[in-house]
Amino acid sequence: MHNADVMEIDAPKGLALLADPTRQALVAALAAEPLPVCDLVRLLRASQPALSRHLRLLREAGMVEVLDSPADRRLRIYRLRREPFAEIEAWLARVRDDWHRQQVRASTSFIPSARDGLARPRPEARRPPIGPPDPQPPRSRRH
Repeated sequence: MHNADVMEIDAPKGLALLADPTRQALVAALAAEPLPVCDLVRLLRASQPALSRHLRLLREAGMVEVLDSPADRRLRIYRLRREPFAEIEAWLARVRDDWHRQQVRASTSFIPSARDGLARPRPEARRPPIGPPDPQPPRSRRH
């Protein structure tokens, strides 16, 4: 395995890296099985230089690793690494849980309304509307 230029990646950076459709397709293909670049080129119908560039970015981010083929030492096999994807999954779970807690708090908080039989706030206590003020009609100019 070649680990010389592998960096660890945090979840938001990993998500940003996976925003590219070509890298999404590469990850989907490699999720099924480890593959050499030549098979990825045929499978994704993309140029070898383009896929190599995307694979390099994924490798440098620690999302894929490169193995030497046992049959041919010149052939490099790409395989997904589990750790970065587990970190992304854990980060998304934390975000989802925080969002869920926020939604529960919002749905259980009491917001008084006229329907509850409570008085409405005085007009001077109301907030002004959000947004730009009403447009003024254009003035006509006399010549």
